[in-house]
Amino acid sequence: MKGHGAAVLAGAGALVAAAAGCGAAQGAQGAQGASGAQGGGASLPSRVVCQADYRAGDSGAGQEDATLEAERTDDRAGAEDTAEFEEMSIALRYIGEAPEGRMVSVDVTGAAGDRIARDLYQLGTPAVQDIAFSGGHGFTGLSYVHSGEATLQYWCTAEE
Repeated sequence: MKGHGAAVLAGAGALVAAAAGCGAAQGAQGAQGASGAQGGGASLPSRVVCQADYRAGDSGAGQEDATLEAERTDDRAGAEDTAEFEEMSIALRYIGEAPEGRMVSVDVTGAAGDRIARDLYQLGTPAVQDIAFSGGHGFTGLSYVHSGEATLQYWCTAEE
């Protein structure tokens, strides 16, 4: 019986080692990502587009719309686009493969330049172009920011 127990333990050890080897191989393949780039996991979109709808008050007066677009760049500064309204401004920034990582950020500032809201989306798996909230609101979903009587709605989508 002692010999049988040792054989079972040795067999179990071999299975664990084999499974660990397969996991390491899959992990190395996953680190290449769908785009073939190091360290990511998912392919990056060629650009990010955000829609912004601004209303100065509850009555709907002063409604303005804007489209912000940022092409993929792989440098530290990234690509940025902004839209300014009476009470708020919105800025979109997209960085592809910079040392700081892959990310999309949306900043909303008040009329005095103070930050009201910031959303940071760190890009990974699943790819942002594969994420879609109901209603067609892309990978961010529909966001609302308020300042005084003014309201800003925005959502962002990723394009290949």
